[in-house]
Amino acid sequence: MKTIKKNHNFRAEPRDRRRTKSIVYHHSFSDDVSSETIHGWHLSRGWLGIGYAVIIRFNGNIEEGRGINKVGAHAGSTANPISIGVCMTGDFTKHKPTREQIESAVWFNRYCFELYGELLLEAHRDHMNTTCPGHLFPMNTIIEKTAKEEKIVSNNLTWEQEQSIKMIKELEEMGELKNPAHHIDKIKKGEPLGDYVYLTLVTRLRRRMG
Repeated sequence: MKTIKKNHNFRAEPRDRRRTKSIVYHHSFSDDVSSETIHGWHLSRGWLGIGYAVIIRFNGNIEEGRGINKVGAHAGSTANPISIGVCMTGDFTKHKPTREQIESAVWFNRYCFELYGELLLEAHRDHMNTTCPGHLFPMNTIIEKTAKEEKIVSNNLTWEQEQSIKMIKELEEMGELKNPAHHIDKIKKGEPLGDYVYLTLVTRLRRRMG
């Protein structure tokens, strides 16, 4: 399963998120609308653009919003800088999410766990005075299914991959590297890194090998 890429035009470039502690769930409080529609709603509020990282549609499609590595606008000033905002389309004061939406949410949670480590799974109402995502939203079911689900990315990493991931995290802590999740994802998939990151990792890896 992959996120459907969307080329949203933001008022300014959203900031990269430095820490990630949780995934916060919302509902759109509407019909099954696209991420483009929600982007328009949020622009009309004077925001940069869509505040959620991703949108999960009735059919289970995951559409890109602001991006999973960006600071969102969805759960208040305390939660936004350290959380990933997920919006499921629908009004869960009137109906439950579809089976496809729940399956996609579980997949997305596990995918994020592989990138950031295990995260808290929360609802919008845990952070603000709201009923979102509605009393019919099955938060406990999603938490339980996520805990039981097999990991998305194989743990059969080479020593070099494991060390590279550790060094990516170290570089982030030192303030030398932005968007660590993007680079970690590439390492796990065996995809090439950018020249700067690659050369930095090779240099540090050689030092560790003595």
